Amino acid sequence: MNGTTAQNPWQEEKEDRCKLRGLVDVWYGAHGITLKDDLKRQLAMNHAFVCICDPLARDFNAQRFSHYREKRLKGEG
Repeated sequence: MNGTTAQNPWQEEKEDRCKLRGLVDVWYGAHGITLKDDLKRQLAMNHAFVCICDPLARDFNAQRFSHYREKRLKGEG
């Protein structure tokens, strides 16, 4: 709960519906484009989104990444 919600409890915080891809797009625009292999990294991330069905950012965690990585190492993704 943030300060505004505590002062005005009738104003509930909006649910964060940001997709993981949206966060990575912001990261890429701010930092990724400065990397030597920026396009390669962008393609790799886009492939990962397809494999993990572009979850909400708040739902993406180490366990979900580990599951994706395990499948990828088995050649499934």
